[in-house]
Amino acid sequence: MYRRFSNRCRRKDPPHLYGEAHPLSIVTEEQVDTIIRELKDNKLTEPEIGRLFSPPFNQTLIHSINFGITHRRENEIYPIRTECPYNLTQDEVDEIKWLLSTTRYPCWQIAEYYHVNTSTIKHINTGRNYFVDGVDYPIRKVRGQKQSQPVETILAKRSTNAIDTHLEKGICA
Repeated sequence: MYRRFSNRCRRKDPPHLYGEAHPLSIVTEEQVDTIIRELKDNKLTEPEIGRLFSPPFNQTLIHSINFGITHRRENEIYPIRTECPYNLTQDEVDEIKWLLSTTRYPCWQIAEYYHVNTSTIKHINTGRNYFVDGVDYPIRKVRGQKQSQPVETILAKRSTNAIDTHLEKGICA
């Protein structure tokens, strides 16, 4: 048999506490103000903003504040930061594609130089990210090998070679 309870017997739920009033809250209102200010400045990534504090906050908390999931303010427009600071510029993508096609640097080494995840480089190689018509994917068909020279040295040589080639062809005055 099922027991039936009347509405009179039910207890009311305690009020839900938000912000600093919540017993498990680890962020003060001043810290939330700092996080919002840094998100608006758009100079630091979410993990970098989290590392400003001691102990550091994880990216999930910063992301939740950015989208107003936690610590929502009435006078703010959400999301606070709309553009993603993790997107590569077109010049960076072109350099990565060049590195993939002409060098044997492993993806992790290229990713380390551009401060992105290794999977981003692998996705560029396969055309999943930054796809361009007319390019034969995958760009690099063999595995890379650890190189003795850093990536920035190879890129510097590339720009020097391009300048020399342009001078030889009479493109630059």
